[in-house]
Amino acid sequence: HDDDAWIPMVDELAARVGAALTAMGGVRLQDRVEVFLIPETLIDTIPGSTGTGPVHGNLASFSRDACLLGMYKLPTGATLEEFVVTLAHEIFHCVQYETWHDKADLDAAGWWVEGSAEYFANLAMPGTGSSNGHVAAFDTGILNQSMVDLAYANVVFFAWLGQTGGPGAIPELI
Repeated sequence: HDDDAWIPMVDELAARVGAALTAMGGVRLQDRVEVFLIPETLIDTIPGSTGTGPVHGNLASFSRDACLLGMYKLPTGATLEEFVVTLAHEIFHCVQYETWHDKADLDAAGWWVEGSAEYFANLAMPGTGSSNGHVAAFDTGILNQSMVDLAYANVVFFAWLGQTGGPGAIPELI
């Protein structure tokens, strides 16, 4: 019912994600990326969905041909920052699948899959503070856990790597 209000956010998302992909270099994205704006009334019908927070997105499906992303339109709406950060993170999962398909086994690679996706979201939309909770989790978790057990919290590691070696250091590592 309010899709027209979301179109400028999709345009901004495309511009910011394109710039972040260029900055990172050495990565690939499927030729077709589709973002589905899902009404809040349908959230419970989608397997694995959780309607929490002001905005929630997820990777609905990916293949060599297309990446399909769902954006749940929750009652509180979404700011431009929340929209771009959420979907940039999910789009980077599409990049991971396309670029490192043979390395993206979540059982072994969860530490870099989520950490680098969170880094990419911050590269696309810097300065939002969207990862502050993950940074706090890293600060406490790294004292008694291995990095490979931290997942999203590894945004700290990838932020350090991106700061010291530039965004291109991330694909070089992976």
